Amino acid sequence: MCVVYNPPSMSSYTQGLDRDITECLEQETAKYMKMGNVLLCGDFNARIANSPDYILNDDQSYLPLFDNYPIDKQILKRQSSDTTIDSRGKSLLDLCILNQLRILKWSSPRDVFGKYTCYTPNGSSVVDYVMVSESILDQILYFYVHNFMPTISDCHCILEWEMSSKFTVDDNDCNINMFDKSPNFIWSDESPTNFQTALLLPDIQTQIDTFNKSIIKESQSSVDEAAAELSHIFLSAATNSLKRNKLRNKKNKDKKMV
Repeated sequence: MCVVYNPPSMSSYTQGLDRDITECLEQETAKYMKMGNVLLCGDFNARIANSPDYILNDDQSYLPLFDNYPIDKQILKRQSSDTTIDSRGKSLLDLCILNQLRILKWSSPRDVFGKYTCYTPNGSSVVDYVMVSESILDQILYFYVHNFMPTISDCHCILEWEMSSKFTVDDNDCNINMFDKSPNFIWSDESPTNFQTALLLPDIQTQIDTFNKSIIKESQSSVDEAAAELSHIFLSAATNSLKRNKLRNKKNKDKKMV
C-alpha cells in the first residue's frame, strides 16, 4: 500500500526535482507488483476524465499472444464529472494499463457521474484516486467520495472504501507484541473542529515540538517508537476534545447476573 502526493506540475517543488515523481512511482509499482498485490491512493494531481484504465476489447483470440498473457477484465466504464484529461492523467492511465491497476469507481447510486474530489478558486476537478491490482478488484466492497468538508481539508474530499481480506498468523513463527486497545471515541459534526483546537493546547504543542525535533533512524525499533509517540499525541488530543463511550463495570455486571 502506498499513499501518494504528487505536487502540481508547475510548483517550485516539482520544478526543482531531478526526477519526475510519476516515473519513480512507475518503477516502484513495477517492483512491488512482482511481490504481490498493490494499492495506491492519494492526491495524484492528474486528470483522466472518463478515459479507460485498461485495454478495451482485450482478447487472446484476436492477437497472437503468449500463453501466460493476462487478459484485462472488461469492467464497467468509470464515469467522472471532470471531462478534462492532462499529460499527467495520460501517464497515470499508462501506469494502470502496464501494471493492471484499476481505478476504483463510485459505487453509490446517488453519485452516478462521479463526484469532484478537489475544489479550488480556479474550479473543481478529480485528482484524487484509489487504484488496486485487478486481481483484488472483486474484494472491494464499496468506494465513496464524501462531500467537501473545510474542517478536514483545504480543498480535497475524503475518499472512503472498504475491502474484504483474509489472513492467518502463526504465533510460533513470529514474536507478537500485544498493545492495549485504543479507546473508542464518539465522532460528530463538531469533532473535527474540537480535535484541531485540542492540538493547539500548550501541552499538546510541547509534545508535537518534541516529536518534530526527534531524530528517527532507519531502523524498525526507531520507527516503532516514533509511531507510538505520534499515536500518543493524537490520543491525548482526542481525550481532551472528544466524548468517549462509557465502559461498563464488569464487576457490577457480574453482581446483577448473580
